[in-house]
Amino acid sequence: MKILLVNTSDHKGGAAIAAMRLLEALRKNGQEATLLCRDKGTGGEGVVGLPESRRQQLRFIAERAEIFAANGFSRKNLFAIDTAAHGTDITRLPLFKEADVIHLHWINQAMLSLGDLKKIFNSGKKVVWTLHDMWPVTGICHHAQTCDRWLADCGNCRLLKRPSPHDISYRIFHKKQKIYAAARNLTFVGCSRWLTDLARRSPLTAGHEVCNISNPIFPIPSIQISTPRSLQQPLARH
Repeated sequence: MKILLVNTSDHKGGAAIAAMRLLEALRKNGQEATLLCRDKGTGGEGVVGLPESRRQQLRFIAERAEIFAANGFSRKNLFAIDTAAHGTDITRLPLFKEADVIHLHWINQAMLSLGDLKKIFNSGKKVVWTLHDMWPVTGICHHAQTCDRWLADCGNCRLLKRPSPHDISYRIFHKKQKIYAAARNLTFVGCSRWLTDLARRSPLTAGHEVCNISNPIFPIPSIQISTPRSLQQPLARH
């Protein structure tokens, strides 16, 4: 089986670390797995970077500029939201055409656009999307915090300087909803029970399987850590 993992980076952020660990595990178990990323910073086996070009930089700059303008020219929350307005059509690449399964991870900051996602979903290939934050199931935010508007259709986004009922969060939410609804063979995977439960509540995942495969935490026996008394309470179950 040929598996194509997709993540914006192979070394920056928790999603990159998780994707790299999965890549290594798959390859060790005899699977023909490759990680495709925009920002390649390692020489890891099986990692392929998108061809470097001025267009890659311009896409990133253009997307940030559009968010900056939509937010009333305020830098506040500039990287707390994403619109997926720009990206690269990876469906043209031989790696994509040869793959049996497409495994999406964190694809923001001009790695993939909503239009690119639509082409991926319409390719007929099995698509698995591991959620490393809430962005795939909200309008534009990576973490909704106390806001629950993503349970309906967003709008009046608190992260915008000038929120309105039909602001950019509302428009992106409905674009996602249309694209997801037409998708076939799409499965969402939460990397924690908490995130999986949130994803199941989103209207955007309606009609698609949402399952949980939690990130493993390995104990380190050689290190002893004393827990402060203030934290010596039973942890709430998610």
